[in-house]
Amino acid sequence: MILKEDSERIGVYECGSAFHKIGFMFREQPTGDYGIDALIEARDNDSLSGKLIAVQIKSGDSYFKERKDNCVIYRGNIKHYNYWINHSLPVIIVLYSQLTGEFIWQCVNEQTASQCKSGWKISIPCNQTISTSKEALYDLANRKGKFALPFEATDEIVVKEILNCFNRPAFIVQFRDECNLGDFDEAIKNTISLINTGK
Repeated sequence: MILKEDSERIGVYECGSAFHKIGFMFREQPTGDYGIDALIEARDNDSLSGKLIAVQIKSGDSYFKERKDNCVIYRGNIKHYNYWINHSLPVIIVLYSQLTGEFIWQCVNEQTASQCKSGWKISIPCNQTISTSKEALYDLANRKGKFALPFEATDEIVVKEILNCFNRPAFIVQFRDECNLGDFDEAIKNTISLINTGK
């Protein structure tokens, strides 16, 4: 019988090997890290790209028990959901079956994961394996294709939106005459949000 700790270590080791085979650098995170087991980095030819994906690995066939529509349903606690949804890197969850040696994965975001009464859940396609997902994972690392950031705009649109953020009294009236500091704060928040998210 394989102990849970041994199962987890086997999963991390085998997962690292699977990512290396499709051209990703695999860096295991310290054991005490909160909710992220490893970082993978895409390569550009022979060089590392600096484009990272955070990886959470769940090892063991017990994770494959709940299935629906050719997907495995993974359920977790809400603290990890909040952590992963708000992570600065894209996060994927990887399930490893020791019985078949297969890895399946899904990107964790607000489109793929949903909250439920006892926490949250995500559907992981049974045919979305690491060995067949080199292109999809590169797209995720580079925020391209279906993983592109939601705001895809021309430079002209971005400039107009930034100017709109500054088109308010807090930026137009001299600061010493400004009587509504809340408007100034709101303008700063809107500008930062636009720069970070395009919204």
